This record gives sequence, C-alpha cells and structure tokens, in this order.
Amino acid sequence: MQIFAVIIGAAIMAAVINAHIARRETTRRDAAKAALQPFYATLIATGGGSLRTAESVSRRIVLMGIDAPAPGQPGGRQARDTLRSIIEGRRVAVRPVRIDGAGRIVATLTVGQADVASAMLRKGFATAVGSLPYLKIEQAARRNHTGLWSTEYMKNTEASGRTKPRAPTRALRTKGVSQHLI
Repeated sequence: MQIFAVIIGAAIMAAVINAHIARRETTRRDAAKAALQPFYATLIATGGGSLRTAESVSRRIVLMGIDAPAPGQPGGRQARDTLRSIIEGRRVAVRPVRIDGAGRIVATLTVGQADVASAMLRKGFATAVGSLPYLKIEQAARRNHTGLWSTEYMKNTEASGRTKPRAPTRALRTKGVSQHLI
C-alpha cells in the first residue's frame, strides 16, 4: 500500500512539474510574439539609428536597414537631431522584424506614409546596410553632398582632427552578381 502511495505521489508531482514547465514555455513564446507585433508609439531618438518608446516601460528600437553614427562619433549628434526632427511629436508605426542580440527591437518605422530609414538616408545622416533601394538613396545623398557627405561637413571634421565619416564598401548580392558600392 505504501509503494502505491509513493507511485501516485510521484506521478502527481511529475504532472505538476510538467504543467509548470509548459506554462513557462507558453509564456515565453507569447512574450516573443507580442514583442514582434506591430504597434504605434511616440518615440524618443537616443542616437542616429536608435530610439526608445516614451512609455513608462521603455522598449529599445533600432532602425532596420541603416547604420547611423552614434552621438559620440563624428556626425552622431547631427544624425540624432535629424532623427528627432523626423519623428518628434508624431505617431510612429513600428513594424518589428526581429530582436537583436542586445534585446533591442529591429524594426521598420513609418511616419504617415514616409519610411524613417529612407528619410535618414535622403538627408545624408545614415549609410545603407544591404538593401538595394536604401543603397540607391544613400548613393544619391553622396552625389548631392548631403548631410555627412557635404563638403562643408567634411572640411569641419578634417579641421577639428576628427576622422571623416566612413565610406563603407559593401558587397551586395543581387541576382547572384556581386556589386561593390561606395
């Protein structure tokens, strides 16, 4: 009789533990799904390509498809101010794509119908990362000497002893053809 009670007790304990583990896994999956759901928010620019929500529980967001200088880098403060001018006081649509290794939401952002990353590129305060349409916008900003690519800005960074904004060379695969873009 005691063996039977021990077996029943062990079976109940195993069922309780399994239910707890299943509930924790479901909660994690639900949290991950919730983090990747599109939402609208008022955002605060913390860098040239990084933002946070203005909510009491802040979420960190980075713009997908571009790289902009951080505030401590040459042009970083101007990039952050440009991003602020694009989003400040506006309702921003956030479409999360993934969560990066630092726990930030990598997302596309739009204000009305305007893509925020495209606007940063057009104003010359970001470089494109791997997206052909973005690379074309960056190239146009460079040709027009806009933002970081302006002759005045380049002269100021050289005179102050700071380095020029990097001019990345990236290999982009388009239909199997490697193109190097500068």
